[in-house]
Amino acid sequence: MFIRRRMTSFSTLSLILLGVFATSASLSLAAPTMPQGFLPELPGFPVTLPGKVIQFSHPVTADINGDGRPEILVGGTDGRFYAISSTGQLLWQVRTDEMLNRAGVRNPSDTRIRSAATVADLNGDGRPEIIVSVGEVFQAHQNGGIIVLNADGTTFPGWPQLTNDKGGSGGDLGSPDGYTDGVVSSPAVGDITGDGVPEIIYGSFDHNVYVKRIDGSDLPGWPKFVRDTVWSSPAIVDLDGDGRNEFVIGIDAHRDDFYGDKDGGYVKAFRADGSEVPGWPQHQDDIVWSSPAIADLDGDGRPEVVVGSGNIVARTTGDPLGRNVTAYRGDGTILWRRAANAPVESSPALGDIDGDGELDVVVVADDAQVYAWKGRTGELLWVKRPINIFGAADATKVTSLGDFDGDGVNDVFTTVGGTVAVLRGRDGMLLTGTTNPPGDKPAFYTEQVLNGTPALSDLNGDGKLDLIACSGNADRSHGVCHAWTLPDSSLVASWPTFRGNLKHQGRAVQPRLLASISELDALVVKGTQRSFSVTLVDGSGGPVDWVVETQDPSRLLVVSQAASVVENSTTITIRAPATIGTYRASITLKAQGVPSITVPITLRVVNKIHSVHLPLTRR
Repeated sequence: MFIRRRMTSFSTLSLILLGVFATSASLSLAAPTMPQGFLPELPGFPVTLPGKVIQFSHPVTADINGDGRPEILVGGTDGRFYAISSTGQLLWQVRTDEMLNRAGVRNPSDTRIRSAATVADLNGDGRPEIIVSVGEVFQAHQNGGIIVLNADGTTFPGWPQLTNDKGGSGGDLGSPDGYTDGVVSSPAVGDITGDGVPEIIYGSFDHNVYVKRIDGSDLPGWPKFVRDTVWSSPAIVDLDGDGRNEFVIGIDAHRDDFYGDKDGGYVKAFRADGSEVPGWPQHQDDIVWSSPAIADLDGDGRPEVVVGSGNIVARTTGDPLGRNVTAYRGDGTILWRRAANAPVESSPALGDIDGDGELDVVVVADDAQVYAWKGRTGELLWVKRPINIFGAADATKVTSLGDFDGDGVNDVFTTVGGTVAVLRGRDGMLLTGTTNPPGDKPAFYTEQVLNGTPALSDLNGDGKLDLIACSGNADRSHGVCHAWTLPDSSLVASWPTFRGNLKHQGRAVQPRLLASISELDALVVKGTQRSFSVTLVDGSGGPVDWVVETQDPSRLLVVSQAASVVENSTTITIRAPATIGTYRASITLKAQGVPSITVPITLRVVNKIHSVHLPLTRR
């Protein structure tokens, strides 16, 4: 027997569903309906933007105007930042170069965006703000900094905030050039002081790591001079279990005997006061462009930090460096370390890709191969090289995770040239086309190389994932954003965007069902019945479809929704037969993308129950 209920509110009674669910999803898996060849885009897409091509800016989706549908947020190589509706309408655009120029730079300049916007309600007014890092390192004479926007594109008070002129850019790289240094680190937003108000955290090419209050002022003890450039984006987590968040970030490094620095890079962990968490930093043999991802990988209730490296020392020396993906425990010791066949500049994506209910780790290495490891042990699941419709195998170093084929398990999305490739999570089998025309597999094609992480979201509200990717038109004169529906998908998506979530905290929580009772033992008089309330709660606060399945050979159980306004509660009624004895049944609770849980029920049917009053004893 299956009873389906949709949770839209939550409380904490008998059974608790904890974890992060991106959106709701049905447990019923439809038969494949995937059309052949190139899939049509959603109405209104592709969108040709007024500004230049998009490179290295990762699109994100968020409902910024309260219409119940997510908007697309992305930036271009000319510094324009866009908000696009779910139907392909350009809602607004801003010129971040002009904003920086008005903020007091010494030399006005153009600029560009090569990061992902962060979305969070900074001031608690119920409306989201948008945080955008701006700047470049390879293009000379461009200013950089951080801009915070209101949901309508106007500037949030206290912003922009400029960086320092320390490292230069382009041909002046390594020395001041009269322009504030760029920021490609995507800011993370979270409360690290414990006062309930979030901070904004990011690294910069000016060799500093910044922690800003929402008004743009520096938190005491910040910024921190880390003596080399910062490409990595921070991840926020309570590393040491003291009840307050710290943050982890990768930095580049060069030998400096005075400070004791070695060539390569470091993974650093900071407290709110600027001090470093004991056990950190941890040295890497190459720079750390990779952004750390956080999760409890081994199920001990404590977080681990997963991070790759980079490819500068290896490129310079020819040595096989920068190839490790490392899972550090919160104290800096190593849970596991595994080597790819080439440097790993990419940022790990975390999610259950093999359906066993535990988190896995996915990266793309510089050899254009996708690597998948078990999060708990580091066991290699598979290595695959995706190919696009032109036979190319030059996968870029971006990854998102979501259910493409409707089996309730995450698949792997990456880009190969101007196409999005999808690999089945369970075994790495390529699910997208490798010929032109694509034949019996779908293809997602754009006219320019895709350098940004594909985003997954339900733009049109049809209960299916949509795929969003942004690049440019054929002559690179304009940016273009594409959006395709994925007709066989469910809404399972553990890592739907760069950094995993809109606040860019880099954290993954594997959804799981936890029961406050391990079994139900009921004493019932023959011919009567007893009822028990079962309540589910989604720990992320969002709706989720859940199913109750009964195993009831004696037909004793009746499962129905509770006769109250609590929509996420159901009632199990046990009907005792006329014959005394012991009867057994069970209920199994399921939600898509999580391991199910079974609660055994023992029914003891008797002639009469005598009440016995015992004294209350406090221990």
